[in-house]
Amino acid sequence: MADLDLGDLAPQFDLPRDGGGSLSLASLLGKPVVLYF
Repeated sequence: MADLDLGDLAPQFDLPRDGGGSLSLASLLGKPVVLYF
């Protein structure tokens, strides 16, 4: 995993979704997003 600095763009990703399909960063463009770790 790459280190990110303040102001860096998030890396592109494509993750499997529950129930099938996938979720990509590009599909979230322009939508509010909360990342919870």
